Amino acid sequence: MKALFWLAPLALTLSACNLAGTPSGDVTGRIANVPSAQGEIRMALLGLSFGGVTNESNNFLTVTPNDRGLFGFNLPPVTRTSGYRLVAYADTNANAKYDAGEPVTKDDGKRLVYVAPDFTGNVLGGVGGLSQGWNLVQDNRLVRAGLPFSGYDLAF
Repeated sequence: MKALFWLAPLALTLSACNLAGTPSGDVTGRIANVPSAQGEIRMALLGLSFGGVTNESNNFLTVTPNDRGLFGFNLPPVTRTSGYRLVAYADTNANAKYDAGEPVTKDDGKRLVYVAPDFTGNVLGGVGGLSQGWNLVQDNRLVRAGLPFSGYDLAF
């Protein structure tokens, strides 16, 4: 029975990674140029104004990348139609959420755009081809409609 007690946490840990130890999730990638001694490196999904639709939420989820800078991040399954920016940040005040002024990854033009099933407005931001659900947009061009998004690399 003791052996099963210790195997359960191991199974949960492995389920979050593939066989090569790479984190799994809706969005996966690597974080480069991580600052040292500025706090734990975490990730947050920040709401943006995108195509006239503003999302004021700024911290849906927070996860910590592994020691090689690899991360897997699961997006909320349903949210309101809007644009979001996934960032890594140094949690300098150790409160486990992004606060303005904390070191954050550079803005490389990537946006995660969610289109709700009941959305009836104009095409967001002039980007064509957006589908219901999650879309990856970079520099106002659709990169991919539908999950997962891999190779979503970030840099400080």
